[in-house]
Amino acid sequence: MSKKVMAGVVTSKLLRNGIKTFWIEGKLDATAYKKLLQYRVFPVLRKELGPNFSKAYWIEDGAPPHHSRKVSNYLN
Repeated sequence: MSKKVMAGVVTSKLLRNGIKTFWIEGKLDATAYKKLLQYRVFPVLRKELGPNFSKAYWIEDGAPPHHSRKVSNYLN
């Protein structure tokens, strides 16, 4: 049985609700994390932020999937 892993996005005043939470089933490795960003997190942020999306900063903590080459290349 896989467990749910939560990825949270917290912003200052850019988002209407301030916090968006995204759930993913199973292991959160680099591939799963990249897909979460690409298909779930960033589409919501692009929609809510509109033209301010390009002005937003993305900050990662020290979790191993955040430092993979695959995720870094996507974020760049």
